[in-house]
Amino acid sequence: MSQTIERQVYERARAIIADPNKWTVLTRARTGTRHRGEPCDALSPKAHSFCAIGALQRSAFEVTGSLDKTEPILCRIEQQLSDLAGMPLSQVNDWHGREAVLALFDKALGRSNMSPGDEAMKVLTNAINRPALA
Repeated sequence: MSQTIERQVYERARAIIADPNKWTVLTRARTGTRHRGEPCDALSPKAHSFCAIGALQRSAFEVTGSLDKTEPILCRIEQQLSDLAGMPLSQVNDWHGREAVLALFDKALGRSNMSPGDEAMKVLTNAINRPALA
């Protein structure tokens, strides 16, 4: 059975940021590993590390091969994840970290191996339940 385009995007993006050296904060992509390197466009061939949104953007383009299709898919998925987390996806990425992002992706993908006792799920749950800044 073939996967939906959105699921393929989720899976690819998750695979990118599963590698700690390919994850970053405060920008969609960087030319270096983690927090090193210059910010760049997520679709640039020089991009090496990505935030959650950058990984989704890169993945959407890789799956569709079309800039016109990338943005609507990215917007839908970003909204789905933000709704699921109860906060903007960029906030999950930049404030709560890679483990929270991975747990959020797993929750969206319906991964059955995630349980409330898993460390990543604890991080996500704590991020969701943390009061908003005044």
